[in-house]
Amino acid sequence: YGTEYVLESEDGIILAAGGFGRNEKMVEEYIPKYKGLFNVAPMGSDGSGICLGTKIGACTAMMQSGASWKFLYPPFSFTKGILVNQFGQRICNEDVYGARLGKVAIEDNKGLAWFIIDRRIYEEAMAELQNDNDIPFAPKFQGYLNLYVNRYKRVSLVDLAQACGFASKHKLQETILRYNKFCSEGKDEDFGKARESLQPLLQSPFYAINYCAKNKYWFTPWLTMGGLKVEETTGLVIRGKDKSIIKRLYAAGRNASGLPSKSYVSGLSIADCVYSGRRAGRHAVLNGT
Repeated sequence: YGTEYVLESEDGIILAAGGFGRNEKMVEEYIPKYKGLFNVAPMGSDGSGICLGTKIGACTAMMQSGASWKFLYPPFSFTKGILVNQFGQRICNEDVYGARLGKVAIEDNKGLAWFIIDRRIYEEAMAELQNDNDIPFAPKFQGYLNLYVNRYKRVSLVDLAQACGFASKHKLQETILRYNKFCSEGKDEDFGKARESLQPLLQSPFYAINYCAKNKYWFTPWLTMGGLKVEETTGLVIRGKDKSIIKRLYAAGRNASGLPSKSYVSGLSIADCVYSGRRAGRHAVLNGT
């Protein structure tokens, strides 16, 4: 590692050196919203493979795309609360997949979000953590941390909004009144949350759990998802100037822009690495000398 080599190949070269999450300069240039979060990229994901391509004229795609995830559940009682931004406004459906929640919080709300529950949900969540032996250790530990440490507790919603530093101390109250109306009607008109997760927030005290991206008590893992642009049936790298194919140069995995670059779910990046690597290898073998 760290040694330069000159390699020659008649059949093709496949770039599979990972993304650029460990390259601070590239992160600052392409995806600054994720800077300072809990980076789970391997140490070798320094963008070197992407730079090898761009140095000979290859173009990139989706370099601004990242994937982050922060699951509200378990405890599953948490799906009954609401996720709000720094203005006290609800921002999404709370029972969706964790990567969707993370993306909305970071890319649409500057990484500033709070999860609001009342006493009833707090007690339900506590009972779930204490009695459900099927909850793994990590989410159970995080659940206790959120209920005991990573939160504010206030008697009134106005005081809770002030504790969180919301721009308006009354907006949170308005948001919850609207949400409670949806609960009583059995239909979430704003985000379409499942009926079984609709429970009004009525019982004091109220709690605001810190869901902000930069939070030492609740990390936000993330990965880069952009890379070299490739021809989708072969994995051959595309030139930036005239969009032609660079012969015998391939990119795979997070070295390339791929399936998870627009919409990420757990395992999709690994699956894309396997698929794109096989695609490039097969084409190189079948079309080499």
